[in-house]
This record gives sequence, C-alpha cells and structure tokens, in this order.
Amino acid sequence: MADDKEYDDYWAKAVKLFTGYEAPSRHDLFKNMVGNAGIKQMKVEITKQGSVQTVDVDDFSWMVENAGWDINNTDFVIPFYTSDGGTVHYYKARFTLLGFKSGDGPSEGEVVGGEGKSKYGKELEDGHFKPSDNGTVWNTFDMTSYAYGTGNALKALLEEPNGTLGFSWGGKPEIPLDKGVRLASFDMAADAFDRVAKFFWDSNATMTEWQNKVGQDQNEAWRGMAAGVFWDLIHEIGRRYGHYADDMEAIRGVSKQGKALRDAGDALEKQARKVYNKWDDWKMTGGNPLRPLVDLLGEIGDQTWLRNLTKINADYVPNYSPYGGSGYWDYSTRTGFSQDAYDADLKTYGDMKELETWKKVGDAAIARWEAKIKTDLIDPAEQALKDLASAWGSSHFDLGSIRTKGDKGINESYQEDKAYKEKKDAEDKAAKDKKAADDKYAADKKAAEDKAAADKKAADDKYAKDKKAADDKAAADKAAADKKYDEEKAAQEKKEKEQEAKQEAKEKEAEEKAAALQAKQDQKEKEAEEKAAQKEKEQEKKEAEQEAKQEQKEKEAEQKQAEAEKKQEQIRQEQEAKQEQKEKEAEQKQAEQEKKQEQIRQEQEAKQEQKEKEAEQKQAEQEKKQEEQQKQAQAFQVQQVNQQKAEQEKRDKEQAK
Repeated sequence: MADDKEYDDYWAKAVKLFTGYEAPSRHDLFKNMVGNAGIKQMKVEITKQGSVQTVDVDDFSWMVENAGWDINNTDFVIPFYTSDGGTVHYYKARFTLLGFKSGDGPSEGEVVGGEGKSKYGKELEDGHFKPSDNGTVWNTFDMTSYAYGTGNALKALLEEPNGTLGFSWGGKPEIPLDKGVRLASFDMAADAFDRVAKFFWDSNATMTEWQNKVGQDQNEAWRGMAAGVFWDLIHEIGRRYGHYADDMEAIRGVSKQGKALRDAGDALEKQARKVYNKWDDWKMTGGNPLRPLVDLLGEIGDQTWLRNLTKINADYVPNYSPYGGSGYWDYSTRTGFSQDAYDADLKTYGDMKELETWKKVGDAAIARWEAKIKTDLIDPAEQALKDLASAWGSSHFDLGSIRTKGDKGINESYQEDKAYKEKKDAEDKAAKDKKAADDKYAADKKAAEDKAAADKKAADDKYAKDKKAADDKAAADKAAADKKYDEEKAAQEKKEKEQEAKQEAKEKEAEEKAAALQAKQDQKEKEAEEKAAQKEKEQEKKEAEQEAKQEQKEKEAEQKQAEAEKKQEQIRQEQEAKQEQKEKEAEQKQAEQEKKQEQIRQEQEAKQEQKEKEAEQKQAEQEKKQEEQQKQAQAFQVQQVNQQKAEQEKRDKEQAK
C-alpha cells in the first residue's frame, strides 16, 4: 500500500473541507480485509495434487477449463508445476476473494459495506484449511466509506436542500450539524448582509433629508435644549449610517460582503462539482479494489502458462527387465521453466508455492488501486483545493470591516451644547450689563455737563432771576428723566417677556415636532416588529414543514437502509450457500478427476503389461529360433565331422591297400 508520505490524501481533505464528511485513513482501509498469512483481500490455499497432469502446448482450452475465474468451485485458480531437485510436482493455488463480487467477477458501481465470514479457519494443515467455527471474518465498512461515502457526501452537498447537515452513509455516524455544509447558507448570509446594507443605504438618504430640514449648522438658540439634542441625534445617526454604508459599499440593496459570500459559495459549488464528476466516473471501474487484484491474478495466470505449464516434458520409459515390472513416466523441465509468479511487465513476486509471494501480490494489487485513486481523485482534488484557495484568497474574497467611527454620543453633545449655552448666556448678559452701564454713564455725564454749563451761564447772566427757574427746570428734567427711564424700562421688560413667550412657543413647537417624529418612529418600529414577528411565524412554519419533510425523508431512508441490509444479508446467505455447494461439487469433481486419473494410470499399466508380454513372447520365439538354428548348426557340424571321418577312413584304407 502506498504511504501517505509519498503523497498527501487531497481527496479526503477536499471532501472533509467541502462537506464535513471525514473519510477513514487509507492506511486502515484493508486492515479488516485480511485472509490467511496476512494476505490482503484474499485467502490462498496451495495444494499439492496427487499426480502430475500433462499439458498439451497447443491445447489452449485447457487453461480455460483449469485456470482463471470461477474454476473448481472457488473464485480463482492458478495451476503450476514445481521442480524440487529435478522432481516435478503439480500444484494448484486456490483464491477466495474477500469483498464485493458477482458471478462474472468483482462488482462494479457503488456498494454499501458489509461483513463476511468463511467456514474455513486461518490455519493450514498439509496445505489445506482446517474447517473451524471461528473462520475468517472480514468487513468492508472502512473501504466502502472511503470509496463511496465520500462521493455520496459531495452528492448531498450539491443536490440536497440541507446539504450535508446530518448526512450519513453506510452505517457511518451522521455529520454533526456544526460540521455539515449547506451551500444555501452562503446565500442566506449574503442576503442578511444585503438587508443590512439596504437599511443603511435607505436610512442614510432619510437622514440626509432630515439634516437638510433641521439645517447643516445648529441654531444657537437650540444648544443645550431638546431641539439641540434632536439636531445632534439626526446628524450623528446620519454620520454613522453613512460610514456603515461606505464600509459595506452599499449600492441599491447590494453589499460588498453579500457579493463576496455569493462568489465564495459559487466557487465552492464549482470545485465540489468538479471532483464529484471525477468520482462519478471513477466509481464504476475504479471503486472496487478486487478489480486490480483479479486483473493481476489473470496476468500471473497468463505468464504461468507461458513460463511454467508449457515448459514440462513427459516421457514414458518402458521396463525391459527379464524380472518383470511396468515402466514409468519421466517428467522434466524445459529451457525457460520458472515457478515464480510474473505479471504482464515480467515483474516477479516470488515462488508460487510460498504464501509470502501471494502476500506481495495482494499488496501490489492495492498499490495499483491507489495509483488509480491518485490520478482519478487525488490529483483533481488537489487542483480543486488550489483553485478554491485562490478564489477564497484575500485578492478575491474580502469582507472588509464594518466599524463605528469616532462620533460623539448624544449625551456628550447635549452636555457640550448646554455648557456652551450657559457660557454664552453669561457672556451676553455681562456684555449687555456693561453696555447699559456705559451708556447710562455717558448720558448722565453729558447731561450733567450741559446742565452745569447752562446753570453757570444763567447764574452768570441772571443768577438771581433765573435761579428759581433753573431749580424748577431741574426738577422738571428730573421728573421727565425718571418718567422716560420708567417707560424705557417697562418697554424693555415687555420686550423681554414677548421674547421669552416667543422662545417658549418655539420650544413648545419643537417639542411637539420631536414628539410627533418620535411617535412616527415608534409607529414604524412597532410595524417593523409586527412584520418581523409575522415573518418569524412564517419562518417557524416553514421550518416546521421542513423538519416534518426531513423526518419523512429520514424515515424513508431508514426503511430503504433496512431493506438494503436485509437484501444484502439475503445475498450473503445465498452466496455462502452457493459457495458451500460449489466446494462440495469441487470435492466431488476432484474425486472424479482422481478416479479418472487412476483409471488412465491402470489402463496405461495394462497396456504396458501387454507390451511387455508381447516383448517376452517375441523374446521366447527369438530364443527358440536361435536354439533351432544352433541345433541345425550342431547337426550340420556332426554331419561334417562324420563325413570327414568317413573320408579319412576311406583314405586310410586306400593307403593301406
């Protein structure tokens, strides 16, 4: 299995970021899918056959009948020869695959994880599994959660109204609500920002209109009074709403933040759909890790035919011994023979008789599965994460900041206006008093000087005559001055009272206007509250309907899940029954094969005995013929000797005569 150090699992990272679904680690996917001897995804049985079965090099149908998928009542079989010290033995490697499979091979398309159990234990005895109640148990929950749960989480994000809130698949716990992702939440948050922006935009225009009505500069007479407070309130609200509208770049109900959030949601949906489409293509042919395992076993079977099964000579050696006995078959290897497992690239995994070899084969198949994951899922997911990071970067996704600038509070403005008014009133009163005193002093001084000059002149001219007249005039002048002073004082007091009455009328009018505005504002707030309450009731009603709909969906999903699990259990039971039936048929077929092999051997021995009898008969006939020839030769020799002896006697007689 490939190591995470070799490359990061961007597929799992992207799915978790996009959906909140946390896939199992790839290191742990096959820890519960282990057969005997630590071999992943399969149980392997290496059995030595009772006799050697010869293979015709040109008989290609032999491989179809004796090797490959669904042979000898098991998932996969690879027959092979071994040569131990020159002695050839015949073996079969039988593979039971752990995972999702059908009659034609590994299942295609997505499946829900399950648990399986074999009636055979993990221990081996003479190359065979021991039947045991505690057989091999495996489950595919983690593997299917990684292979198919991740894609279904992306599908829920893209197609379900609530996204992955509460999503679960294949028995894995639901995604918590605080970790689920709903694409609609981007639009909801954006709409909220837009509503706030529209309020500030509209209110800023309203405040500007009010500011124009109350004046850009505060009336001096308003300072420290209710009218001044109202003026400060209007201008401060206007400043703040203007700042908020500027920060949100509010233009006719659209905010900077809302646009950024919608763009972020669109970017997430775009990248999620990209990786989902990649997964949707991959799941049919790349999801089941048994597919590369069966492909690799097929490659090894093909190479075994070329480098092992067709590299054996079988010669019959007859027995010519005079003591009897049958001949025998002599098996030997040809040039190029190998009992190693090779794949299509001629990579060797070791001796086919060793379980460690098949452990390497299982690991290599998983490595192939992960290599396809890298090209089909991990690499596209890495690019999607980069594209999303770019779309969500500060150069594209900027919510800015919405803050309250350093404006004065209403109370502070009121206190400043009040202090200003008190100070200005005191200064005005002091100036007024000083001016009145100065004016009176100048008038009195001038009158005194005029009177002194007149008195001096009258005194000089007619001191005696005019003294009484001067006194009378002085008294009249004084009376006139007092009267004038009283009249002016009364007029001044009347003017001040009129001014105060006018001021009170203005203040009262301002208070009435403020009260009217406040009443209007209260009415607006009340209408807004009633409207908000109505919307809240409608929202609660919608949420209740949504929850009811969701509960109905969940019930239907639970019912479907229960039906799927029941169907899965039924399929598993049928597969186990079918497997047991196949194993029984395999044992029966094996017994018939061995019986047939024994019959062939007996027929061959009978033929050999017949050949030996014929050879012995020929040998006896040859020996008999040789004996007759020897007898004839001996008779001929006796005849020759007798003839020579007769001739010699004849010559002796003739000589004697």
